[in-house]
Amino acid sequence: MPDSDLHWSILATRNDSEAFAAVASFSRALVLVTVGIIVVICVASMLIAHAMVRPIRRLEVGTQKISAGDYEVNIPVKSRDEIGDLTAAFNEMSRNLQTKEELLNEQRKENDRLLLSMMPEPVVERYRLGEQTIAQEHQDVTVLFADILGVDEISSGLSGNELVKIVDELVRQFDSAAEHLGVERIRTLHNGYLAGCGVTTPRLDNIPRTVDFALEMRRIVDRFNCQTGNDLHLRVGINTGDVISGLVGRSSVVYDMWGAAVSLAYQMHSGSPQPGIYVTSQVYEAMRDVWQFTAAGTISVGGLEEPIYRLSERS
Repeated sequence: MPDSDLHWSILATRNDSEAFAAVASFSRALVLVTVGIIVVICVASMLIAHAMVRPIRRLEVGTQKISAGDYEVNIPVKSRDEIGDLTAAFNEMSRNLQTKEELLNEQRKENDRLLLSMMPEPVVERYRLGEQTIAQEHQDVTVLFADILGVDEISSGLSGNELVKIVDELVRQFDSAAEHLGVERIRTLHNGYLAGCGVTTPRLDNIPRTVDFALEMRRIVDRFNCQTGNDLHLRVGINTGDVISGLVGRSSVVYDMWGAAVSLAYQMHSGSPQPGIYVTSQVYEAMRDVWQFTAAGTISVGGLEEPIYRLSERS
């Protein structure tokens, strides 16, 4: 107050919270907005990354399927960017691989067919596995060695294609008859035909089956002569015993059969000048009550004379 000894002051106090309330509110709002922006950015980034990675994942899955041997993979092209171009290129690669796989399968089937025409299936399986030496002993096998007489005489008047066609037609019919009777074709050589019964599949009736096959071969030749007017004949040697079969050669593999039974069958058929079905004494003794035979002389085996017989007709 004027002219007074008293001095007055007014002091006002305020809490910090009240003083900085606006600042704190702004800071909280800023933090929340920042966090929200970060969350939004993260979610957006994840969605964008997922959208960008999805086609790559599809390509990865497709690649894994192709690695597993599934070449029928086709991934939809959903964009026209670099990923779309890459997907289209992947689909083209898949189609090319599928085409090549189909060609390879056809080639494998053809190879299998050729191998099975050259050797029995068990031998083919061992050959596929990479065995270097394939040989097997067989007991009680009936061996047939036949050749077609008259082919060389008619060859002079035929072209190469015509001659091969005749021999091929006869061999195909021989093979069909052999398969029907359970006889196995071993190989052909020139006009010769080597077969065995009981080689890969043991058979108690291998001798009757082989004799029936020889008669069917003769019928095939006779029927062929009637149809074509040719004059071909069949000469057959049949023996029974133990043999060895196997593969020989590396670059050119040949399935063959060896043994005394094979040698005697060949020697007997080649040593008989006249057409016919010739058998050894073992075959004769087994079939004498079923078939009629006539003595056809002897053949030298190891310094001994072995009688042979010529089959005439069924009893």
